[in-house]
Amino acid sequence: MTLGSHEPLLTPGLFLPEVAGFIGRFLNGINIFSVWTCGVLGVAVSRIYPERSAAAGTTYLLVLYLLVVAVFAALAGLMG
Repeated sequence: MTLGSHEPLLTPGLFLPEVAGFIGRFLNGINIFSVWTCGVLGVAVSRIYPERSAAAGTTYLLVLYLLVVAVFAALAGLMG
């Protein structure tokens, strides 16, 4: 990767470019491939711990991921 190059990400913010503020930063922070990774890891957790369902593992990981994205979006608004 060269200095100054930009790697495009697939985010829900691509479909709503006019949204600004916290919601805009939050939507641009969500990476579609990270959401997919949370789904796959949720299924893996359900196989490692059979008493948990795949939906429970996926939901837990998605909530944690979205919480981290929300914290970073809020911090970006405070610092920027």
